[in-house]
Amino acid sequence: MKVTPQRTLIFEILSGLRTHPSVTAVAREVSLRSPNVSFDTVNRTLQSFVDMGILRKVVGTGNALRFDTNPLPHHHIQCVRCGTIQDIESPDLDSVPVPKFIAGRYKVLSKMMVFEVVCDECARKERIK
Repeated sequence: MKVTPQRTLIFEILSGLRTHPSVTAVAREVSLRSPNVSFDTVNRTLQSFVDMGILRKVVGTGNALRFDTNPLPHHHIQCVRCGTIQDIESPDLDSVPVPKFIAGRYKVLSKMMVFEVVCDECARKERIK
């Protein structure tokens, strides 16, 4: 992949994050620093970074596609109300075996669990209403 100022900027923004940004969130941050970079450029660059293994897509439901900058093995908790995603590291989850019907049929490259929850903040807001 050719190194360009736009790709370098996107990489710099991502490397400072410990959140799980959407394309829109990354594009918003890019536009603050370089207004001439298009949404499409950000989107294509993020997909290229996924293809290269620099980023991973976070699989969840209901919200915009999110990206993960943490390369270490981990799992996620995702709030189904506000969409917040948090990393969780757990040897217990890491040691859950891949089911035999999957391991026997496919080459498993990685495993990641996503727990869909209502976060404390959203639960508190719902109790107030």
